[in-house]
Amino acid sequence: MNAGSPANRVAALTPPGRGAIAVVAANGPAALAAVDAAFRAANGKPIAEQTLGRIVFGRWGGNGHGWLGTSAASPQSAATGGSAALRPQPPDSQDHATAGEEVVVCRRAVDEVEVHCHGGAAAVERVLGAFAAAGCAVQSWQQSLAQRQLGQIEADAAVALAAAPTLRTAAILLEQQQGALRRELSDCLTALESDAGDGDGDGDSKAAAERLAVLTQRAAVGLHLTQPWRVVIGGRANVGKSTLLNALLGYERAIVFDQPGTTRDVVSAHTAIDGWPVQFRDAAGLRDAGDEIEAAGVALAKQQLAAAEVVLWVLDASALGQRELADPLAAAQRDQAALEVALRSEQPVLVVLNKVDCLAAPPHVAGVAAVSARTGAGLDELTQALSARLTPLAPPTGAGVPFTARQAAALAAAVDLALSGRLADCRAEVERLLA
Repeated sequence: MNAGSPANRVAALTPPGRGAIAVVAANGPAALAAVDAAFRAANGKPIAEQTLGRIVFGRWGGNGHGWLGTSAASPQSAATGGSAALRPQPPDSQDHATAGEEVVVCRRAVDEVEVHCHGGAAAVERVLGAFAAAGCAVQSWQQSLAQRQLGQIEADAAVALAAAPTLRTAAILLEQQQGALRRELSDCLTALESDAGDGDGDGDSKAAAERLAVLTQRAAVGLHLTQPWRVVIGGRANVGKSTLLNALLGYERAIVFDQPGTTRDVVSAHTAIDGWPVQFRDAAGLRDAGDEIEAAGVALAKQQLAAAEVVLWVLDASALGQRELADPLAAAQRDQAALEVALRSEQPVLVVLNKVDCLAAPPHVAGVAAVSARTGAGLDELTQALSARLTPLAPPTGAGVPFTARQAAALAAAVDLALSGRLADCRAEVERLLA
């Protein structure tokens, strides 16, 4: 990072790599001087005379010189950017046609400008270099956001928004950037202050805890707005787990072969279920291992199942008897016990009865998804059931949703403080979140 003055900053706001357009934002007196040194506006005016908010077309640099007639890379030229004696004059038509890169500049505030240039790395570096030479500190876009007129919640939401993998999660994060979480936290703080109205600071701790607990519950969704849920597909060998994975993804990610033990490693793939980001993991089929390599695959599969946030436990309907078909949930539990699969008591498990196309009359059992991964029958119902397991309480539109581990931990602490009657400490915890 360039060690320029904190009052003079520049950052590329668009991601690195190839792109049609890049946006570089800068602020401070040095930023205006850098623009005057490097930018030739088509209307012939220096940046200080451009109307706020107006888009101005022109050229950046050209033979290494800007409108002031000195090198754009020279700190000395940037320092003279405000001199009336060096007012830029429009170039002749030949210079205008050949010199410099076409850019658009917008003066967003008195000392804040944006440069919209070609999205390639070289063009962006050239623009950043001109600002750096004038004394601007080059920052990441995350640092730039944190130093703008944003609270920490909104700045964190802007960073998270750039990493949102689906439209649904992006919409929720956008609401947080626009103040949804701040509003609900402010309401909680108001309620805490009202509860303490008797002057002793005790107030109604139960009511305060309930308000905060609602937000805490939403963190289960919020923490997955940028990171996918881990869904592991488990079961005995050759029950159709890989075929099911391919069917859910819509393409062949896993090798499918009618022989037990084909999958020996964990195969993973990302997709979205009802707008929620999901990473599916197809674990090796569980059985008595025939060799060390297969034994390692089975051990890894058990580890993945134990760490899963949701488990799809697959049964082969064509291999089950009438007793098992009548109660697939019990059959799955017997499978897990026989195979020594240790699942957590609170771990969501969705039993999938696969290969129902081999049955004359597929059973309908509550809590069991009956599907044919080969034909696609029942997949819509399976994805709906999986979505309900992922987000049993999806936040309503406009709701405040904690989306960072720091926010979730602070809210959990605030709930504990409220329940213990320490409302003053609880208020302090919420105030820190609102800072």
